[in-house]
Amino acid sequence: MAFIGEDYRPVEDVYVEVDDRGYISSIGRGSTGPGVRAGGVALPAPVDAHVHTGDYALAGAGLSLRLEDLVAPPSGLKHRLLSAMGPEELDRSISGAISYLRSTGSTAAADFREGGLAGVLAARRASSRAGYRLLVLGRPEGDGSFEDVLRAADGLGLSSPLDHLDSLRAMASSAASMGKLFAAHVAETRRAREMGDLEAILGAGPPAPDFLVHGTFLSEDDLMALAEAHVGLVACPRANSFFSGASPPIAAALRAGVELALGTDNAGWIAPDMWREMEAALRLLRSQDPALADPRRVLRAATLSGARILGMERAGIIEEGWLANIVVLDESVVSPSVDPLSAAIIRGGPGHIRSVISGWGA
Repeated sequence: MAFIGEDYRPVEDVYVEVDDRGYISSIGRGSTGPGVRAGGVALPAPVDAHVHTGDYALAGAGLSLRLEDLVAPPSGLKHRLLSAMGPEELDRSISGAISYLRSTGSTAAADFREGGLAGVLAARRASSRAGYRLLVLGRPEGDGSFEDVLRAADGLGLSSPLDHLDSLRAMASSAASMGKLFAAHVAETRRAREMGDLEAILGAGPPAPDFLVHGTFLSEDDLMALAEAHVGLVACPRANSFFSGASPPIAAALRAGVELALGTDNAGWIAPDMWREMEAALRLLRSQDPALADPRRVLRAATLSGARILGMERAGIIEEGWLANIVVLDESVVSPSVDPLSAAIIRGGPGHIRSVISGWGA
């Protein structure tokens, strides 16, 4: 079985042929086709649209601390621990996160990389060595210029626009002129939203940012503004629950027409496992608006929407002419079940992965 196209329609007894560029050249029925048969349950591979790989080595630190004391720059515990890491330790942390992402079937991720230019280069080395599609979004720190970070990275991923009020407009313009991503955490806390972080980042353009992360305390009017500006939102339900006991307004975002993706956030405290993120998102949708608790919406957020937000062209679904990023699960994941796609999201995970096909590695 494979879930094909933007509507993720289930197709039995299917084969998929991939060309030497890593693109799907044909999809057909039958057991004797020229491509690779699914041999299980094939879905688009997840794209983790927001992760902090450097945090992977920090597992268990500061569990009793509140969000600001744990992760807020520059003096939160996380940043003190990251600053104390040597190059080899940082490399092990980033490499460990990449290995974990790969083990869960995620074929690409967007890393909000702390540490200025040195942090960006560390992530570049680790992802190149691993052969993994890691989009590195750097942030200027210390005396380094954002231009140096931007030139070396795939874009900028700011902790908060409130930290860079004097340079936001220049950042947005430079990222656009270089064809790179511009993103930021917004409304992760009520205080940040009350201080006007959304107005700051939206007012830095044109152009508008490519996407924002968290949006936990965005109102319906705020979400309508994102939709009108064509700004995507990456929600991180498990991280929001863990750090602040809050939930992102994902149902309201979908109703507003926002392009909604999913991310796993801080790899030290939240395992970078998009299956668990999808399961959490499905539960959250059911609690916020049962009419929207559709597994296709959740899978889209974890695949196609993530790829679109990150500027990945023709990636995120299983369709002819699209990049082949496919994860194949064993059939026990969907059998028995009433709805195979719901079952795949609820039961899927590393222990059920038979194979992963990544067009980025072609």
